[in-house]
Amino acid sequence: MIALNKSLSVTSFEYKNTMRTLTFIFTFLFYLLTYAESDPPFADKVLVKKEDRKMFLLKDGNAYREYHISLGDMPKGHKQQEGDEKTPEGK
Repeated sequence: MIALNKSLSVTSFEYKNTMRTLTFIFTFLFYLLTYAESDPPFADKVLVKKEDRKMFLLKDGNAYREYHISLGDMPKGHKQQEGDEKTPEGK
């Protein structure tokens, strides 16, 4: 009976590893099919909305990507001096 339990635990372990591997493979394939683009568009413009803490990539005036960004504690306005918690702006 002890030998039977040992063989079942090994089989159970192998089953778990096989299922983990299959889950990883299917998740990776789903990601490739869903998110990968064969010819990704290039942005004409990058728009940053500091108050919303978002960055948008624009192509022909339409946003095709949106990202959450990190800024200083008080990002609105132009940076005046070091330590004012504002994020510098540029063009």
